[in-house]
Amino acid sequence: MAGLMSCDCMPALEVVKVKEVMPRSEDYISMWWPDGYDRNHKFGEKPLLRWVQSGHYAFVMDVEKLKVPYLGPVAHQLKEGDLGGAKNPVKLGEQEADLDLTITLGGVDYHCVRGGSVSRHGGPRIIESGRFLQRADVTDLEFRSVDNQLLKVEARLETVAWPDQLVFRLFVKLAETSLDEEATLRIALTPKGSERELVAAQSLSPRDKVGEVSLL
Repeated sequence: MAGLMSCDCMPALEVVKVKEVMPRSEDYISMWWPDGYDRNHKFGEKPLLRWVQSGHYAFVMDVEKLKVPYLGPVAHQLKEGDLGGAKNPVKLGEQEADLDLTITLGGVDYHCVRGGSVSRHGGPRIIESGRFLQRADVTDLEFRSVDNQLLKVEARLETVAWPDQLVFRLFVKLAETSLDEEATLRIALTPKGSERELVAAQSLSPRDKVGEVSLL
């Protein structure tokens, strides 16, 4: 015999209007190269900047040196249609951030000193681009210790940007000779003028060949 059971402890569903769940005019994300993208670009000629902009914030990265000359809110909310006539709408240096990518292996810290050079399949790349998502990366990252020792590693930094959110993801594959030691991957981001450091870390056991760490 079928039965019907009710429960008064369930919270009542809230009725919302359609316009409250629809994308707003500032809910977009765009990405571009302010100086264009030159496949013949040589490292150090001039900063190779990748610009990400939404109606809420802007994020600019020097994809060669892995520096962040701007990360913060825009002065005023720009609608998607306004962006075409307002390229580079923030002033670099006013809201810069310190980005530190570190691999600790055998008690030695190796810091990322540069990204990979522009090439057909490596260096700075655009993975996915749309109105609500901009996903890109930089491959062939170079890590060195304070005494300039090069770490043998395959690494790339990926950024995933939504209109109101930004994620950094560090992917690492250690060389075979390093697999008998425990390693730690670390991403640290410190906005200019802030005492708060955003940190994400992940340990790799000797049996791990690859690892990743994400900073939201």
